[in-house]
Amino acid sequence: LIYKMYKTYDKVVVNNKEYLILSYLGKGKGGYSFLAECENMQVVLKKIHHEKCDYYTFSDKMQAELNDYKKLLEIGVTVPVLIDFNIADEIIIKQYISGKTLKQLIDDNELKETHIKKIIATAKMCKEKGYNIDYYPTNFICNDDVLYYVDFSIKYDLGDNKESRLFPIRIIDDSYLADVLNDWVLAPRMRTPIMV
Repeated sequence: LIYKMYKTYDKVVVNNKEYLILSYLGKGKGGYSFLAECENMQVVLKKIHHEKCDYYTFSDKMQAELNDYKKLLEIGVTVPVLIDFNIADEIIIKQYISGKTLKQLIDDNELKETHIKKIIATAKMCKEKGYNIDYYPTNFICNDDVLYYVDFSIKYDLGDNKESRLFPIRIIDDSYLADVLNDWVLAPRMRTPIMV
């Protein structure tokens, strides 16, 4: 199979270590992610891209990811371990987290109250520091009941709709957290928020 930049069984060298591309995981606003293997360990190899994103503005994508990773760790958001990176080649190697994305849990009707509590706790941590992360449900993976934010980016901008009510969920009072949950549940079905 041929993907953007790499194909299955390509070998990619990062800082003198060889990574075997096993499969394509997906494309985000910052790059293409691949499941790779090195020394019998599966990892995620992310190659930064420079394609236009209508709802997110970057100055330096690579440096932004590295800086945001540190900030997320500092405030206590659970993220995969940053294993290695190469600034010149714009490649990030991070821990591979197995499990279902929140989108899959939503689609499979397996969303539980514990998942909602964890996303609320994450949102509260971010809000206290003035950070806004990308709550799109494919950016979260549940593994052994631990919720990982697998996208290192913060300061996510919902554009002109960021102050709007998306869809009235009454389980919490805080409008910011309600917006987070609405984006989280609505996003798999429609990326553009609905106005009510």
